[in-house]
Amino acid sequence: MKHFILIIIASIFLFAGCEKLINPLYKGNSTFQLADTFEVAYHQTVYNQSENIAVNLNDVIGDSRCPIGLRCFWEGSAEIEFVFSIDIRDYKFSLNTFRGYTRDTTFADYNIKLINVNPYPHSEKTYSDTDYRASVVITKVK
Repeated sequence: MKHFILIIIASIFLFAGCEKLINPLYKGNSTFQLADTFEVAYHQTVYNQSENIAVNLNDVIGDSRCPIGLRCFWEGSAEIEFVFSIDIRDYKFSLNTFRGYTRDTTFADYNIKLINVNPYPHSEKTYSDTDYRASVVITKVK
């Protein structure tokens, strides 16, 4: 009988420790749901705990979009560098707002699509990288 009770107690501790491990860097950050559009700010990490994935807006590579208040011969593009994390693996990549450039990419079973970048350039305002936010949607492919 003592062995049976010890087995039950050991089983409780074993199963209690079987929850999915979450990278401690994700804790305390914003969360998102798959297939929902969400916003990520400059150097912010947003994560999905159930999938154990995260995305970080790592850098604003450039913003050549035609500023409000000016007339341009082409619309331009904002290029954003992201880091997408699955479990403990990181993937660095960039996406663009211009339809002729890369607007989405796929890693493992996840498609990451850039929807929009704000703020939109203005001829009378200057923005720093810390002002930028990207609207993103992540969907599971399989």
